[in-house]
Amino acid sequence: MRIRTFWQGWSVLAILLVAASISSSPCQPLQSAGSATGAFSGKDWMAYEQKANKLEKINRFDEAEEYYRKALAETRKPGADPACSGDTLGELASLLRKKGQHSQAISYYEQCLAIRRKQWGERSQRLDSILEALASEYLLDRRWADADKLLRALVEMRESTLLPNDPKLLKTLYDLETVCVAEGKVAEAERLHLRQFQEKQKSPRSSQLVAIDLRILAELYLSQRKWNDAEKTLKQELAIRLDSGDTSSTLLQDNLLRLGQCEGQLGQPEKALVVLKRGLAISEKQQGEKSSKLLNFIAPLCNCSIQAKRYAEAEVYCKRRLAIVESSSGKTAVQVGRALKALQDLYEQWGKPEQAKIYREKLVPR
Repeated sequence: MRIRTFWQGWSVLAILLVAASISSSPCQPLQSAGSATGAFSGKDWMAYEQKANKLEKINRFDEAEEYYRKALAETRKPGADPACSGDTLGELASLLRKKGQHSQAISYYEQCLAIRRKQWGERSQRLDSILEALASEYLLDRRWADADKLLRALVEMRESTLLPNDPKLLKTLYDLETVCVAEGKVAEAERLHLRQFQEKQKSPRSSQLVAIDLRILAELYLSQRKWNDAEKTLKQELAIRLDSGDTSSTLLQDNLLRLGQCEGQLGQPEKALVVLKRGLAISEKQQGEKSSKLLNFIAPLCNCSIQAKRYAEAEVYCKRRLAIVESSSGKTAVQVGRALKALQDLYEQWGKPEQAKIYREKLVPR
């Protein structure tokens, strides 16, 4: 799906790792008989924690993990305060995240969240950082349903305490939008994106960031076949790019391609031809006249020329398309077949059955 491809390209517009600071106020060391008797020792737990914290600060992660695990083992003993276990689980999860051990990090975050919910309550604002960190891990692991559930809870929580344009709230809405796209909930993703866009527009920001947001919105419209909305949004993006002096970027070319295709879908082939020719001219200067990358523009130019009944013009584009495909080292039978079919269709609509027959026969496997 087009939106999925573009989205991944920006994703990296895309999902930001949110630093998670899970620990709450340190629990008070409990007085006990200590490790020698097999009971929880608050003193030993605190010593392991402090050692692990110091090692983590100087990036000695493996050693820090060893001491966090010792602290965690201490919290498993009789008489331990669950708050201490919550502290250590959160810190260990955060460390494993830094080490790239995401599956283990998820497990410990989940255990930490379960303890904190019992300790603080299901809707406590103090759960914010744990929910954020665990949701981020679910996103990385593509566990969309789990991420969806946590992000909705986080949005509800932040809506009750933050301003509508607060960056933390907008980031959570963006993450939820990402999940909705992955789950095929494109209409909801559109609503979430519009909400973010409207809030962002209330503060000064660069034209390039506005253009990026407009492009994402346009892709959401296109994936739902909302051609009029997509056309309007793509034109807004195009105006911003041209005003900023952009005359040849990849993003500009992609905008022209999308806009041309959109206008073709709206039954406006003449408008589409103007836009697509402009994009083709830019691409030719950058790629050369025989590059297979030109097919991105030439193929829709064939279709729009036929749609506009500009048959002589369509013939030039269709033959050029076939020549580029046949000369490409990476050509496939499907690509060749589509180029031949385009010429057959052209001549049939043009009222030239003999030429159409030539390409129809080439399509028949021998």
